[in-house]
Amino acid sequence: MGGYASRTAYEAVRRDEARFIDHATMKLVITEEHVIKDAPTGRAPFIITPRARDRPLNLRRFGLLP
Repeated sequence: MGGYASRTAYEAVRRDEARFIDHATMKLVITEEHVIKDAPTGRAPFIITPRARDRPLNLRRFGLLP
């Protein structure tokens, strides 16, 4: 979080999060980043998909695999 360019940028991100994250009930978000498929220049897809660890993620469903 300390890598944001400015406090203004961080505040803008927090306002945007309020549209899809309920901070009152959120305890912790842990993520792992993996490059699955490079996006075309100027486009960066961001997909959040809840799933059980014992179920495979169907990347074709999101158009990330041929």
